[in-house]
Amino acid sequence: MWGTNANCYAYACNCKTPANGVYGAAIPGAFAGDRVTRKQNETDDDYYARLVGGIMLDAAKNDVDNCKVSWNILGLPDAGAGYIIAMIAKKDGFHFFRRDRITRNWTSKDGNGGEVEGRIFSLVTQAYVTPITDAIFRDAIQTNPKNYMGWPGMGFVAYVGLGNINGMTVAG
Repeated sequence: MWGTNANCYAYACNCKTPANGVYGAAIPGAFAGDRVTRKQNETDDDYYARLVGGIMLDAAKNDVDNCKVSWNILGLPDAGAGYIIAMIAKKDGFHFFRRDRITRNWTSKDGNGGEVEGRIFSLVTQAYVTPITDAIFRDAIQTNPKNYMGWPGMGFVAYVGLGNINGMTVAG
């Protein structure tokens, strides 16, 4: 079970107890000492690039080798035996998903108090779609996001392959 100290970023990175998780949840770059927050007058693309850079800094601090980034929603990076995480974002927030190494389905956790979810609500069928396969993920995030109730206004940013089977430690 995932506790109340781990948000979506912590869950995606398989970190059940991020440092400062209760106070602000986990933020890319915070474990490495360079917490990424939105700068005044910063473009969306620059902010998103810095968020991905923060993930890479956290990975380096964790000695996670072989991290790979893909900015293409159709191009999953090679994670070796490790995790693939996905980041979606909008100008005032982000959300992370984790892809199971065995089933290849996507799950996420909303906020510190949220539960792990492996489903998304389809407005077309008025029912939950489960599991979230690669095709469903792409459809809900990029192709037909208005057909799903999930993460309004958020678009795909990047996949990051974490070449470590255990994930990594993150912080708030």
